[in-house]
Amino acid sequence: MLNKMRLIVLFIFTLFMQEPVRAEESSFVSTIQEESFTPTESEEISSGNETYTLIDQLGEGAFGRVFSAKDSKGNLFAIKWYKGTPGEDDPYWERLGDVQREFEHGQQLNHPHIIKSFDLFQGNKNDFYLVLDLVKGKTVYRTKRKSITFNQALNYSLQLVDALKYAESQDLLYLDLHGNNLMMNDSKQIKIIDLASFFSWDEICEFQLFYFAPNASTPESEPLEKKRIIKALPPRMQKIQKFVEENPHLQKAMAAMANKKFQTRDNTDQRYRNLVSASYFNRVADACIDVIKKSQYEKEEKVNLMLNIKKLALTFTEEAQDGVTIQGLQAYMEELINIIKEKA
Repeated sequence: MLNKMRLIVLFIFTLFMQEPVRAEESSFVSTIQEESFTPTESEEISSGNETYTLIDQLGEGAFGRVFSAKDSKGNLFAIKWYKGTPGEDDPYWERLGDVQREFEHGQQLNHPHIIKSFDLFQGNKNDFYLVLDLVKGKTVYRTKRKSITFNQALNYSLQLVDALKYAESQDLLYLDLHGNNLMMNDSKQIKIIDLASFFSWDEICEFQLFYFAPNASTPESEPLEKKRIIKALPPRMQKIQKFVEENPHLQKAMAAMANKKFQTRDNTDQRYRNLVSASYFNRVADACIDVIKKSQYEKEEKVNLMLNIKKLALTFTEEAQDGVTIQGLQAYMEELINIIKEKA
């Protein structure tokens, strides 16, 4: 079982799919039985419209388990089982409430390097099943150094930036960007595999208002105590919190601007958007560098490319902090693509 889990085989794009279920057409359709159960290999589960047979368990986490599965026509999928809990006040129940959001992202985003969602339904009690692409390969994190060619690394990087640029055009930023959320599949393609890590600008602004909301017992400019914040934040917001706290200059700027936003509910502050964009772009640049590090090539050439990528990210950061940004995130993404293409 451990070996299977280490395969990290999550979510691949299948060529024989039916039309994806539209988000507005989805429903949690299934018989709710009296007693909860834990799904196992070879178990059959039904959405009401389709029956899926679980094949292998691929992984397990706090949310539940991930299985490879096939439908009645033999098409392969990944299924995430979200275990339920009896009470709605339980934090796991709050997490389950975000499954619909994850499903909708997989419906909204239509890009070859971002996984798709296909079905979402309720099982026993508060259990939910999310049906996704099955990706066969390994994560960037588990890919050994010098195990891919330089051209492969460049292609993976271009695919990644193109996917993130597309997502940003759909008003979504991928905040939890790291090697365990990126997979290189058997077809030499990179795939973004965690749909829950996409956040809209409205969600990011909502977080700012919540995180830096004035405490009623303290002066208006003082943010909530950290302990109170962590307890109060919805699970999805904790990813935004982590992103902000890993960027001290962004956290400081957000605190400085929060009081005005809290009073006016104004989410249009361009400087705030530029600061978030610059911090995000720095993550994108680092993700490309992580991929390039895995390649076989002359050290000097690799280092020069990585320096050029990092220089671009630092330029964006400096401009955003100085309040003189002359181009937006999309333009910087395009410039990053051009830097990588020059070496391809």
